[in-house]
Amino acid sequence: MAKNDPEFRLRLPADLKAAIEQLAKDNDRSINSEIVARLKESLSWAEYDIAGIAADLEKLEDRVRELEDMCSGRDPNDYYK
Repeated sequence: MAKNDPEFRLRLPADLKAAIEQLAKDNDRSINSEIVARLKESLSWAEYDIAGIAADLEKLEDRVRELEDMCSGRDPNDYYK
């Protein structure tokens, strides 16, 4: 970040400020850098297709059940009846 980047004043509850200060110290960053890093990380999650991930997870769960049935000797097609 450059010194000429826009500034933004922010009020925080005291406990949240203390937590950010501790995280910044733990991560060897300034408080500002800690806040920026965490905002960037949280915004990157917005790019994920949560519904698509949930659908993929459901398919994987179905496949795990099929494999469990195959290993136990049950017919995997019985699962869908």
